[in-house]
Amino acid sequence: MDLTTIKEEKVNRADNISKRTNTNAHEAKSAQKIIRKSALFSAAVKMSLDGIIIGDLNGYITDVNDAILKMYGAAEKSEFEGKHVIDFLVESDRESALRDSLDSLSSGQGRTSEYLALSKSGEEVPIEVTTAFLRDENGENIGFVDIVRNISNRKKNEEELKKNNRKMELMNEKLRVIGGLTRHDILNKLQIINSTVFLAKKSGGNTQALEKIENTSQQIRGILEFSRDFEMLGAEELKYIDVDWALREAVSLASDLKGIRILNECSGLTVLADSLLRELFHNLIDNTLKYGEKTSQIRVSYEDTGGQLELIFEDDGVGISSEMKTKLFTRGFGKGTGLGLFLIKKILEFYGWQVQEAGTEGKGARFIITIPQKNADGKYNYHIERPD
Repeated sequence: MDLTTIKEEKVNRADNISKRTNTNAHEAKSAQKIIRKSALFSAAVKMSLDGIIIGDLNGYITDVNDAILKMYGAAEKSEFEGKHVIDFLVESDRESALRDSLDSLSSGQGRTSEYLALSKSGEEVPIEVTTAFLRDENGENIGFVDIVRNISNRKKNEEELKKNNRKMELMNEKLRVIGGLTRHDILNKLQIINSTVFLAKKSGGNTQALEKIENTSQQIRGILEFSRDFEMLGAEELKYIDVDWALREAVSLASDLKGIRILNECSGLTVLADSLLRELFHNLIDNTLKYGEKTSQIRVSYEDTGGQLELIFEDDGVGISSEMKTKLFTRGFGKGTGLGLFLIKKILEFYGWQVQEAGTEGKGARFIITIPQKNADGKYNYHIERPD
């Protein structure tokens, strides 16, 4: 079906509607009558930043506002008056626009659609058209109003967003493939080095040199584990996790607790988190094992302070000096890789929690993790079930 046939079909449908409702007299001056009757409507049309087109039921334009003239690069309203509304669209969109108009006419309901308009200079302008019908005092349709919005910026932003999303997907794929394979291969090589060091120690090799190799190997492993965990930030959907379970899992990851007693007082507490909660506890425990020196006990507990929760990790080791506290969570700062506490801070930032070190030098470290009652989405961050 060509455009001429579709136009004729629309005219015929409009004529049939007019005959059934005896509104022939209204159609001739439909738009102008309504505008003149309402000074408020007239002012709104004139002041609107969006383009406004008013026409009869056959699709022929009777009036436009100044915003339309600016949008199309026209100088006078006469360039629009008496012309069919689809004549200002690109050829490829005219048939679909007519069909949309026919559907609206048949249903008596307005609609919003997107098309490409053709400006006076020949430039294609993406527009969003919202169509509504003008009605007489009997409630019969006698004309239409098109509200036309230039969506060039929106389309540009959408394309830019799609482009950035494609780049992000590609970057993530590279990270998953290269990062995962690289870590796996390096860890395999480190295992060979560690085995070799172990055998060399047994056979009486240079102990000091072997220990340096072993320490370097452990640091490399720590860096790889950090990259794995950091890559996981935001990858999982948050869900309620049993803190008691997460702590026990973290303890099981330690190869040697050095006789340190673990007091787990988190029974009944669940928090909105992901699997990185276990890594958070693991890093805190590992930190104590490496630098606590005289630690005999680690205690993890919580306090509901009303409106928020404090999750407390503390040990009775040598503690942390005041000089170190100011840069404690800075990347690269510390005695080892300087990544463990930095990762902890990033995990907690992702959860929407906060952390501070409130221990006393010489008496032990004390990390207080503050958990708001609700997160940014209004979900409860924690639940407490007290034992009977």
